[in-house]
Amino acid sequence: MKFKTTQEEISHAVAFVFSAIEPRGTMPILNNVLVSCEDGKLTLTGTNLEIEKSIVIEVESQVNGSITIQGKKFSDICKSLDKHSDVAIEVKSDKATIKSGRSKWTLQTLPALDFPSFSGHKNEIYASVSGDELIKSIDKCSSAMANNDVRYYLNGLMIEVDNNKLTSVSTDGHRMIVVESECKSNSDSVFQSIIPRKSVDNLKSVIGNAEEVTINFSSNSVSISVEGKTMLSKLVDGKFPDYRRVIPKSTNKTVIANTSELKAAIRRASILANEKYKGIVMFISQGSAIIKASNPESEEAAEEVPISLSGDDIEIGFNGDYLANAINHLEDPNVTIKLGDSNGSALIEEGNYVAVVMPMRI
Repeated sequence: MKFKTTQEEISHAVAFVFSAIEPRGTMPILNNVLVSCEDGKLTLTGTNLEIEKSIVIEVESQVNGSITIQGKKFSDICKSLDKHSDVAIEVKSDKATIKSGRSKWTLQTLPALDFPSFSGHKNEIYASVSGDELIKSIDKCSSAMANNDVRYYLNGLMIEVDNNKLTSVSTDGHRMIVVESECKSNSDSVFQSIIPRKSVDNLKSVIGNAEEVTINFSSNSVSISVEGKTMLSKLVDGKFPDYRRVIPKSTNKTVIANTSELKAAIRRASILANEKYKGIVMFISQGSAIIKASNPESEEAAEEVPISLSGDDIEIGFNGDYLANAINHLEDPNVTIKLGDSNGSALIEEGNYVAVVMPMRI
């Protein structure tokens, strides 16, 4: 195998697939990047057996072939090269030689045939959605995804496709975020899948600035392809909770406050909250909300925010970080929070965005 390209092209491509590689993989081949050159097209692939990322770039090829190169060394070499420099890569026997200017590296390789393929994916359901809308959904939902929860089905993003509506949902059992987007799909019934957390973290690098993204689902995997970049991921095998039942149906109190003022007050009060639980108490009455926090060191914080209240006064506790984060995704200058009693969840809605924050006993 022998080809030429530029530092910018190869560095970007290697970095893209290297993000799918586990830094301490138990199998040596999983530390490698699969490099395949055929008729002017170079395909790079990285995998950890749960996620596979590949990218295709154009190169000046002289000899076709396939090999695998240790990913970190390959990535570090490409990043170290002068920008706008040319790069030549040649493979002979079991050695890969990388040349650029006066620099030269010779690396050990492993056979391409030993590289594991991501088999079994078959497109069944597809959804085509705006790239910008999908990135916004990921950004809003990411914070509410569980991390290493024993309820494994919470450790990811649930995607629901229902005709021309794509709904993204995440929850860690203490809060929930729901974002709806318009889409085009071939689904004639409700289809749900759970994308693992690590795959969700990688999605944005695939989407980039693409105007439209097509997501292809099978029963146990998902595929996303954009402008020469592809990511395949296994899905979480489990049933996601019925998120519609979590959204409060009966609320009799409505709080309206300035979004930035309320968020800042919660953040400031939370500085002296218990470090583990971040609990705050809100004393809400007509005209103002007093936000208090304390910790085991007998330190206290208090903030007062002007509000408008429809309904009776209420005293209610929340995790300050969760409530501030739910407010943080709002674009309107004023936030509307709907409440029931002190044991009920807070409901925050804006356009296609819904956040539910469970109360805390403090």
